[in-house]
Amino acid sequence: MKRIFCVLLAVMLLLGLCACQVRGMKYVSSYGALGLVRSSSREECSAKFYKLKGTCVLKMRSAEDGAGDLHYTASLKSGEINVYYDANGEKELLFHLTEGESVDEYGGSFEGEGIVYIIIETVEPARGSVSVELNEWIGG
Repeated sequence: MKRIFCVLLAVMLLLGLCACQVRGMKYVSSYGALGLVRSSSREECSAKFYKLKGTCVLKMRSAEDGAGDLHYTASLKSGEINVYYDANGEKELLFHLTEGESVDEYGGSFEGEGIVYIIIETVEPARGSVSVELNEWIGG
């Protein structure tokens, strides 16, 4: 009886792990951080970190008839990061920063309804902040 219970429990755990992948977790955060504050809403997301090492994923959602680009601001006090975005099914580099640099620009593009992923990957452990918002064009 104990064997049957253990086998059923193992099968349920495996199904539970598979269910996470089925729900659409396209990108997964995997990082070590100190003093990390993440914020995400429908049209903007941000991360401020005293020390970040690894990959931090943020999400936004564009409107059904939405089209536009991304407005991003970021600064690094130390380290090095690459920030990617995926709005159209493909991961693309949005910008790269190294220690002491900052950026306030527009770039990337999105069209139609869907999740816009912002992927922050450290090259070296970093200290700084990243903020991205959807900049929808009037009239799509």
